Amino acid sequence: MPDNNPVEPAPSPEISIKRVLQSIADQINDGSSLTVETKVQVLNASGAVRVAGEQVAVARTDISIDGDRVVIVPVLLDTGEFRVPEAVYQLHERHVTEAIAYRKEILATLVEFVRGRR
Repeated sequence: MPDNNPVEPAPSPEISIKRVLQSIADQINDGSSLTVETKVQVLNASGAVRVAGEQVAVARTDISIDGDRVVIVPVLLDTGEFRVPEAVYQLHERHVTEAIAYRKEILATLVEFVRGRR
């Protein structure tokens, strides 16, 4: 009985390398900007804990590859002055720092891979 599921031949090394290089190019393109959002979600803790609302972005940072940044944080006017809630600021700052470190690690790995392919 003939096999109805023919095995496809493995791609040539050149095609595999082209695919890897395209993947690297895509990663570098994706790495040209970094967006970090900090979201909150209200929990109702009276009785059984349950979600009382949808996630809401309360802070956002966009960083381009040239270092330009756009930071959006909530501002309170309750004291007659602009102030950013400290807990939100600290949490968002930590998220941004971790995201930058992660991106740096990924790009370093990609650079090492490209160097190893020469």
